[in-house]
Order: sequence, then structure tokens, then C-alpha cells
Amino acid sequence: MRLAITKQLRAAQGLTWGALALMFLLVLGLYVGLTRYASFNADSARMPAGVTTAQSPEAQPDDTQEPTTGLANPVLEHFNLEEMVATTGIAMTIPDGAEALAFRSINKELNEVEVRYRGATYLLRKARSAEADISGVYEAWGTVEKMRAPNAEIGEVMVSRSSDRGIVTWNDGTYAHSIFADAGFDIANALNLVTP
Repeated sequence: MRLAITKQLRAAQGLTWGALALMFLLVLGLYVGLTRYASFNADSARMPAGVTTAQSPEAQPDDTQEPTTGLANPVLEHFNLEEMVATTGIAMTIPDGAEALAFRSINKELNEVEVRYRGATYLLRKARSAEADISGVYEAWGTVEKMRAPNAEIGEVMVSRSSDRGIVTWNDGTYAHSIFADAGFDIANALNLVTP
């Protein structure tokens, strides 16, 4: 009986020593990992972007790696209408009564102005293009019809709509135009936004 108890105590001590050794290794690994992480963050926080230190072998360029390339975002945000027009060279006006919310250009070839007009948000686009539709919205519309714009200078436009979504498109021979509302589309309001 005494021999069995002694064997159990030794087995328990062996298990305890094994658990302690495992815990020591985990703590040591955590400490080493955190100090390396802190050192890396401290080095990168002190150095301006693109500057490396000569002491760190990790910071030296590796000639065996391929250079990384990425695609530039074609959408540019602008502070105002004048800045956007200067970027693209495409004149555009904000229709009377519309509140401009955002100005963007795409590939420096297309103007996009987000406006709020009579409770709905509309995207107005204009680009030098022979395309009939530059809206970027391609779906099967419930109703598509030609309508006369209130602005006599414009003439006919295409109006496409489904429930409360809709789009107005036209091309004046030099520029393609579109007016799109994802919600709250109203034909009369959208036609009021039609400008050269």
C-alpha cells in the first residue's frame, strides 16, 4: 500500500514539474515575442515612412523579392466643384435648389457630384463620351421611356425606373450625362436637375 502511494506521489510530482516546464516555455516565448513586437513598433514609430535603419537586417532591401505593385484608385475626392472641374477640364454646374454633398472625378475623365434635392440623394455624372449611359448602373429597369427635359437646351432624355430607384441619361453629342437615385427617385425632380 505504501509503495502504491509513493508511486502516485512521484507521478504527481513528475506531472507538476512537466506542467511547470511547459508554462515556463510559454511565458518565455510570449516575452520574446512581445519584446520583438515592441522593438519593431518602436523602430517604425521613430522612422519616417520609407526610411530604414542600417543596423537592422530585416530593414535591408531583399533583392530576391519581386516588387509589389498595386492599382491606383481611379476615384479622386475633391473639396469643391472648381477643384473637380480643374482636374477633369469638364465644366459642370450644380442645379438650382440642389445641395452639393460630394465631388468626385473618376480617371480624371468623369465628373460625379452627389447632391441632395427635395429629400432624395442623386448622383450627377458628366463625361466626354459618345456612350448613351455613363451611370455605372446596369440593371433591367421596370419602365424605360423618352421624356422632354424642362430645360429647352437639352431636349429629350431617357428615363428608366423601378419602384423608387431611377436614372435619367442623355448625350449632347460631346458629353454624356446621367442622374441616378438609389432611393426616393421622382421623375419631376430628376428632370429639374437636368442641366447642360
